[in-house]
Amino acid sequence: MRPYLILFAVILGASPLAADPPPPVPALDLPEIAKSIAARYRGRLMEVELEEPDREERRMGTRVVYEAEYLTPGDNRLTLRLDGDTGAFLSVEGVGQTEARIRK
Repeated sequence: MRPYLILFAVILGASPLAADPPPPVPALDLPEIAKSIAARYRGRLMEVELEEPDREERRMGTRVVYEAEYLTPGDNRLTLRLDGDTGAFLSVEGVGQTEARIRK
């Protein structure tokens, strides 16, 4: 590359060295996550998003998190966070967890 092109790229912030790395791809896909949630809670999956792990989750080795909104039969909303690679439940928040939980 010619020196003036490198300088131009750096000035515009288009340097490949400055590019953000691509987000991690979870090992588990959405149907596997939905199946894992349905095996533990009665209700309906409303929304799922991929999120970056918080500090504590990163400390545990989590790379990517599925955050799900789940509507229980009692019309309560649960927020669940699952490890995108293992499917492990990281946290569950919301009222009605006990009533929605499937006992084995």
